[in-house]
Amino acid sequence: MCLLENVVVSESQVLGGVNAGQAIAAETMAAAAIAQAAQAVGITQKACRTRRRLRQAEGTVWETIASFQAVSQMLAEAAVNCHVARLAVYNAASLVEQGSLLRSRPL
Repeated sequence: MCLLENVVVSESQVLGGVNAGQAIAAETMAAAAIAQAAQAVGITQKACRTRRRLRQAEGTVWETIASFQAVSQMLAEAAVNCHVARLAVYNAASLVEQGSLLRSRPL
């Protein structure tokens, strides 16, 4: 943390207004977290597509493994979780864009 005392800053050089730094930092952190989550969802989606392609290929180990019901159920659950994560990222990005994600509101 950097604390500056007795520093004079002209009004034209103030970014976002006096005492608005914490809000600007929070908004920036929210946008960065959403970008990181979107990247993770993209990687997960690629893994799900690859797994699906391997499962559909004939004569592979995946074809045999995926024939077990418990494994198929786990793969389906992973696909659903990937979809839910993608929707959550879209929703969070939409809320940040509207400026309502950082405002406190009752659930």
